[in-house]
Amino acid sequence: MLWLKKKSLPLVCLGGLLFWFALTFWWQLGSTGLVDETEPLFAEAARQMDVTGNWITPYFDGHTRFDKPPLIYWLMALGYQVLGVNSWAVRLPSALAATALMGLLAYTLYRCTAALHPDRPWLAAGIGGTMGTLNLLVLVWSRTGVADMLLSGCLGGALLTFFLAYSQPQLARKTYWYLGSYLLMGLAVLTKGPVGVVLPGLIISSFLWYVGQGRAIRREMHLGWGVLVMGLVCVPWYVLATWQNGPAFLENFFGYQNAYRFLHVIARQTGPWYFYLIVLALGFAPWSVYLPLAITHLQPWRRYLWQQQPRAEQLGLFAIFWCGGVLLFFTLAATKLPSYILPLIPAAAILVTGLFLTPSPRGMRLSALVNLGLWGLGAEVLFWGPHWLPDTLDPAMPHFPTVLIQSLLPLRAALVAVAGVLGVGLALGRRAWGQLWLANALSCGLMVGLFCLPFLGLIDQERQLPLRQLSAIIRQVQRPGESLVMYGVKKPSVVFYTHEPINYSWSKPGLIHRLQEDAHQLDPPTSLLLSQAEKLSRVGLQPDQYQVLAYRGAYVLVRLNHQALGQTY
Repeated sequence: MLWLKKKSLPLVCLGGLLFWFALTFWWQLGSTGLVDETEPLFAEAARQMDVTGNWITPYFDGHTRFDKPPLIYWLMALGYQVLGVNSWAVRLPSALAATALMGLLAYTLYRCTAALHPDRPWLAAGIGGTMGTLNLLVLVWSRTGVADMLLSGCLGGALLTFFLAYSQPQLARKTYWYLGSYLLMGLAVLTKGPVGVVLPGLIISSFLWYVGQGRAIRREMHLGWGVLVMGLVCVPWYVLATWQNGPAFLENFFGYQNAYRFLHVIARQTGPWYFYLIVLALGFAPWSVYLPLAITHLQPWRRYLWQQQPRAEQLGLFAIFWCGGVLLFFTLAATKLPSYILPLIPAAAILVTGLFLTPSPRGMRLSALVNLGLWGLGAEVLFWGPHWLPDTLDPAMPHFPTVLIQSLLPLRAALVAVAGVLGVGLALGRRAWGQLWLANALSCGLMVGLFCLPFLGLIDQERQLPLRQLSAIIRQVQRPGESLVMYGVKKPSVVFYTHEPINYSWSKPGLIHRLQEDAHQLDPPTSLLLSQAEKLSRVGLQPDQYQVLAYRGAYVLVRLNHQALGQTY
């Protein structure tokens, strides 16, 4: 029977990983519409590239968009050509990046664990890949059509391939892995800019200094060739973008989107120094409760002992530098967003995997108790939380708390959390740490399938579906030359779904001024206006000045009569 378990372990681990990948990254990936306000900006910029054939300069709504380099747009545009212009194509790069990253994470654990635990490399791959996949941070951004998951895939892939090269005993194979690391860093620069090489460079150099391998590895890595490879990957686009747009590109991309964003707060996106510790604790739950023990268990302060270890056995230490580097870098940045620490998830998974592979680690009982309490608290919050939410939480879906309660999803989530309590409690009572990991993995998988994905669908139904419906109506009723105005809200998804530019107005005087200008310029003398019904009611339009075309959710679409408006204003 023991022989059967050993022989079947690779199949069980590989099958389990493929199942979690399919559930978390791919199941119903395109079943929901784009989520305002960021996702449609990427989707529409990619669509403009596909339509215009200009693959150098990204545009949104008639204006250049230098927020991100073009790799994410290129991949989305290629997806449009294969799958059509839809949510599947928009989110395909993120799902592919997450799948590749977690697959490479599992492979790295398999290769490096073979040196420490020759009988458990498949188990390490299964545990690490599962932890990296079944957490809130990866779940959200692997299913969102923005650049964060692609950047994490390139950064994480570059660091993992570096370590595979570093720990590889055969020189020829080292070269291939180092080449892969350079290529991925170049792609990271083509995804989000200088951070794609600065961050992995800081992590790798500080790690090599600590283990006393800096000089030897510099020769081994062939840095000159590496810089050339990275340059060939990313520099041509930067040259072409500068040639096509001049100083405006350099000032906006390097000056504002990189340097200014790092040194100053943009759009109130800030937080305290411990902001990312909270994000990590919640976003990597329940595995995050084991991170402090995993780090202290490795005793990273014992530098001399680490310098004596074989390279393959230094993976845990490398993961500590990886985690610390990402946390420190983005904590120093003034602008803070939860997605910024997404690149450290593979490192966190490596650390906790090492802890679970250790027989009877000291302190595991305390961490397991916190784990048990976390599931218990989760059951309470998931069940009662919707009752505490105010109806004014999001004006775009004013009845969402009531709809959520009626869907019975909170009850379903609470029951899954109770199952987590029972599973963790049973493993804790028996001190079976392997079963402890399995109880968490199964509970997280159930939470993803039974609550998280249906919850995303419910949000789409309440928040985004009305905008898609109104966009379809706009395409049907819009007259040639008729402008489209959005008042009091900014929903870029309407630009994507209507394929029309939008004029935005944020105040009543601004709206009236725009309408007065349009009254003398437009032919026909009408325009379409989309707003939230509650905000439009404050403008004070008279019945003869507009015609209601449709109500959907919190939104209303009207046709404005500029001749009647001109008589009043």
